[in-house]
Amino acid sequence: MAEVNKRQYKDLDKRITEIKNWMDEQKSDLSDRNLMNNFSFLISVMERYQDAMESSKQQLNQMQQGIAENFQVVEEFLERTDGKEEWDKFLTEKREEAQKKFEEENDPNFKIKQELAEAEAEAEEESEDEGTED
Repeated sequence: MAEVNKRQYKDLDKRITEIKNWMDEQKSDLSDRNLMNNFSFLISVMERYQDAMESSKQQLNQMQQGIAENFQVVEEFLERTDGKEEWDKFLTEKREEAQKKFEEENDPNFKIKQELAEAEAEAEEESEDEGTED
């Protein structure tokens, strides 16, 4: 290995020191620049988010207004045609169906209960068939 004399060592040390200083300057410059870029990006994202929220609120208000208007029209129609009782019956059926579906989706034992009920129904049918054969 070649020996490094004092002069070469000092030159090498000076270059390393310059490189370290340059890296420190660049690091702080890049950090500040990146920080500003990040803030700028976050601000633009928040502005877009706020615009989207405002748009969503307007759409929601329009939909709610449309639903309210449709509800009034349906109520008026039902009052004119005396179909209110049938409508209430229809709504009750729909609510019961929705409740049953919700229970089915959220009850982990639903399949077991359903299979048990089917097996009981089959057994009942078989016992009725046997009773009629005699």
